[in-house]
Amino acid sequence: MSIISESRQGKCRATKLLDHIQAWTNANVSFYETSELILKLTVDAEKLYIKSDQWLRHDLLKLVLCNCTLTYGIPHYDYKKPFDIHAKGSDSAIWQSQRDLNPCCRLERAVS
Repeated sequence: MSIISESRQGKCRATKLLDHIQAWTNANVSFYETSELILKLTVDAEKLYIKSDQWLRHDLLKLVLCNCTLTYGIPHYDYKKPFDIHAKGSDSAIWQSQRDLNPCCRLERAVS
Protein backbone atom coordinates (compact mmCIF):
# COMPACT_ATOMS: atom_id res chain seq x y z
CA MET A 1 0.00 0.00 0.00
CA SER A 2 1.11 3.47 -0.68
CA ILE A 3 1.32 6.25 1.87
CA ILE A 4 -1.51 8.12 0.13
CA SER A 5 -3.95 5.19 0.40
CA GLU A 6 -3.04 4.65 4.06
CA SER A 7 -3.63 8.33 4.73
CA ARG A 8 -7.05 8.15 3.08
CA GLN A 9 -7.98 5.09 5.15
CA GLY A 10 -6.85 6.84 8.33
CA LYS A 11 -8.95 9.90 7.52
CA CYS A 12 -11.93 7.66 6.75
CA ARG A 13 -11.55 5.88 10.13
CA ALA A 14 -11.20 9.21 11.93
CA THR A 15 -14.36 10.51 10.26
CA LYS A 16 -16.29 7.39 11.26
CA LEU A 17 -15.09 7.69 14.85
CA LEU A 18 -16.14 11.34 15.00
CA ASP A 19 -19.57 10.37 13.64
CA HIS A 20 -19.92 7.72 16.36
CA ILE A 21 -18.89 10.19 19.07
CA GLN A 22 -21.43 12.72 17.81
CA ALA A 23 -24.18 10.07 17.76
CA TRP A 24 -23.42 9.14 21.40
CA THR A 25 -23.40 12.79 22.42
CA ASN A 26 -26.80 13.38 20.81
CA ALA A 27 -28.21 10.23 22.42
CA ASN A 28 -27.07 11.38 25.87
CA VAL A 29 -28.77 14.77 25.40
CA SER A 30 -32.00 13.05 24.41
CA PHE A 31 -31.76 10.71 27.40
CA TYR A 32 -31.27 13.61 29.82
CA GLU A 33 -34.16 15.59 28.31
CA THR A 34 -36.49 12.59 28.61
CA SER A 35 -35.35 11.94 32.19
CA GLU A 36 -35.99 15.56 33.10
CA LEU A 37 -39.53 15.37 31.73
CA ILE A 38 -40.24 12.18 33.69
CA LEU A 39 -38.95 13.75 36.90
CA LYS A 40 -41.10 16.84 36.36
CA LEU A 41 -44.12 14.61 35.79
CA THR A 42 -43.51 12.70 39.01
CA VAL A 43 -43.08 15.93 41.00
CA ASP A 44 -46.23 17.53 39.53
CA ALA A 45 -48.34 14.36 39.32
CA GLU A 46 -50.57 15.20 42.29
CA LYS A 47 -51.26 18.75 41.05
CA LEU A 48 -51.99 17.47 37.54
CA TYR A 49 -54.30 14.78 38.89
CA ILE A 50 -56.32 17.19 41.05
CA LYS A 51 -56.68 19.81 38.29
CA SER A 52 -57.62 17.41 35.50
CA ASP A 53 -61.01 16.04 34.53
CA GLN A 54 -62.14 12.43 34.92
CA TRP A 55 -60.78 11.22 31.57
CA LEU A 56 -57.33 12.73 32.09
CA ARG A 57 -57.23 11.21 35.58
CA HIS A 58 -57.99 7.84 34.06
CA ASP A 59 -55.18 8.26 31.50
CA LEU A 60 -52.73 9.38 34.18
CA LEU A 61 -53.53 6.35 36.34
CA LYS A 62 -53.12 4.04 33.33
CA LEU A 63 -49.73 5.63 32.65
CA VAL A 64 -48.43 5.19 36.22
CA LEU A 65 -50.18 2.11 37.63
CA CYS A 66 -50.62 -1.54 36.65
CA ASN A 67 -52.22 -4.66 38.17
CA CYS A 68 -54.94 -2.60 39.83
CA THR A 69 -57.42 -4.59 41.93
CA LEU A 70 -59.98 -3.78 44.60
CA THR A 71 -60.33 -6.24 47.50
CA TYR A 72 -62.94 -5.50 50.17
CA GLY A 73 -62.79 -1.81 49.29
CA ILE A 74 -58.99 -1.64 49.55
CA PRO A 75 -57.13 -0.77 46.32
CA HIS A 76 -54.02 -2.78 45.43
CA TYR A 77 -51.68 -1.76 42.60
CA ASP A 78 -48.13 -1.80 41.28
CA TYR A 79 -46.24 1.11 39.76
CA LYS A 80 -44.97 0.92 36.21
CA LYS A 81 -41.34 1.70 35.49
CA PRO A 82 -39.83 4.30 36.05
CA PHE A 83 -42.47 5.46 38.53
CA ASP A 84 -41.77 2.49 40.81
CA ILE A 85 -38.32 3.88 41.56
CA HIS A 86 -39.75 7.26 42.56
CA ALA A 87 -42.47 5.68 44.70
CA LYS A 88 -39.95 3.52 46.55
CA GLY A 89 -37.53 6.42 46.86
CA SER A 90 -40.14 8.59 48.53
CA ASP A 91 -40.41 6.12 51.41
CA SER A 92 -37.66 7.69 53.52
CA ALA A 93 -38.00 5.12 56.30
CA ILE A 94 -36.30 2.55 54.08
CA TRP A 95 -32.95 4.30 53.98
CA GLN A 96 -32.93 6.62 56.98
CA SER A 97 -33.37 4.05 59.72
CA GLN A 98 -30.36 1.88 58.87
CA ARG A 99 -27.15 2.23 60.82
CA ASP A 100 -23.81 3.18 59.34
CA LEU A 101 -22.26 0.39 57.29
CA ASN A 102 -18.78 1.24 58.50
CA PRO A 103 -19.08 2.47 62.09
CA CYS A 104 -15.30 2.75 62.51
CA CYS A 105 -15.10 5.62 60.03
CA ARG A 106 -17.81 7.93 61.42
CA LEU A 107 -17.12 11.62 61.67
CA GLU A 108 -18.21 11.85 65.29
CA ARG A 109 -16.05 9.62 67.44
CA ALA A 110 -16.50 8.91 71.09
CA VAL A 111 -14.01 10.66 73.33
CA SER A 112 -12.55 8.44 76.05
